[in-house]
Amino acid sequence: MYRRYACFRDGREDVKDDAKSGRPSTARTDENLESVRRLLTEDRRTTLQVTADRLNIGKETVRQIVIEDLGKRKICVRFVPYALTTEQKQERVLYC
Repeated sequence: MYRRYACFRDGREDVKDDAKSGRPSTARTDENLESVRRLLTEDRRTTLQVTADRLNIGKETVRQIVIEDLGKRKICVRFVPYALTTEQKQERVLYC
């Protein structure tokens, strides 16, 4: 509290933090999103850990990309879309 007061007393007018050096705090880039999509297309039975190791990013980041960005969830050891298209539903009926 006193540090903030001292900063404003010395002439600071902005309450936002200063820019920090170092790498970005997230690995959820468009390149990684496409890489995860490609890996899941090649092998739907792959695990989050294997995908994270292949792309050299964190397992939690891969999980967020798969669930939030790609809209998939894991059923019976496969990543599948949340909503099936009409064609996919008809194919499942034919297989049964």
